[in-house]
Amino acid sequence: LFATATDDTFHQVLCKTHSSTSGISFPKLRRDAFVINHSSGHVEYGVEGFLDKNKDLLFSDLTEAMASSTQPFIASLFQTSSPTPT
Repeated sequence: LFATATDDTFHQVLCKTHSSTSGISFPKLRRDAFVINHSSGHVEYGVEGFLDKNKDLLFSDLTEAMASSTQPFIASLFQTSSPTPT
């Protein structure tokens, strides 16, 4: 989902998946936001740029580093698979 998601599709999936979840709500006047009920109160988040701001860059950096390992076994665990010709 997150690799190809846009702000809009993220919001659509969030609404569909969590429409009945008690800790999250969706403002009727804003179609680009969601509200999380934290212990400190309700916090509204906008979806614009949400995925980009919350990407785990360490994970992708670590994956790249492991894929370029000089240890063949370790490198093989992190190689991206290329499509198989048909």
